[in-house]
Amino acid sequence: MLHYYAQNFLAPVLPSAYVANDESYDVIVEVVSDAVTTFSGSLNVQLFKLNDMSAGLSDTIDVVVVS
Repeated sequence: MLHYYAQNFLAPVLPSAYVANDESYDVIVEVVSDAVTTFSGSLNVQLFKLNDMSAGLSDTIDVVVVS
């Protein structure tokens, strides 16, 4: 999967996900934009189970990134 995502490492708008560093284990997604204009779009988030690669969670979120 890494090779599939590597093609977008230097994209002007890049989402970055990580697990919260507390007892909640929330997944936090931050969107970083190098664009000089406001960006709006949809973020499709899918979490996969590593033992069978099935989707454990799937959600679409509307985002606006202001430059």
